[in-house]
Amino acid sequence: MSVLVTTWGGAAVVAAAELDVAAVGPFLLSRPVVLAPLLGAALGEPERGAVLGAALELCSLRVLPVGGALSWNAAVAAGTAVLLCLGPSRLPLEGGFFAGLLAGRLHQAVETRLRAARAAFGRSADRDASKGRSLLGAYLASSLVAQFVMTALLVFLVLRVAQPIWTGLAGWKVVAGALRATFVAAPWACLGSALVSLWRRP
Repeated sequence: MSVLVTTWGGAAVVAAAELDVAAVGPFLLSRPVVLAPLLGAALGEPERGAVLGAALELCSLRVLPVGGALSWNAAVAAGTAVLLCLGPSRLPLEGGFFAGLLAGRLHQAVETRLRAARAAFGRSADRDASKGRSLLGAYLASSLVAQFVMTALLVFLVLRVAQPIWTGLAGWKVVAGALRATFVAAPWACLGSALVSLWRRP
């Protein structure tokens, strides 16, 4: 199987899992602590998938997708990280971790625009419904398809560009060492921040 086909397939799997965040479920399949080990197991390395999943889960504790809240996408981050570390690119864990975070942040920016487009389409569908022409089914289907395509394309692009970028960064030993140390420390810092936030709540 070619690298291109494998990359597209992985991107499609992540896009399908991402629909669980708010559009379909939630069944919690999109949480990093679930998605990453499952994807890792499918790629033959569940332990490395679990490490990435745990790290990204800790980093996402304060940004749970409740209601209309929109922050960096933890499902996209976890899926992208696992595919980069266990797929053809074979990045080290810290490389997949940071590339995954970037993918999750990019998804947030693109989804913000997609939500604006959906809102406009929703208003149009509402006007049609008031005239007796209900397009609710078409609206829901097109929204899911647009979300899936957008996510798959974004993940695919990150998977294609992350490896050469990481190769360049890894040549700088100071940068590579700093990223490795940050990868180890960041999840625990995020966990501490989340615990402090809970402690301060009345």
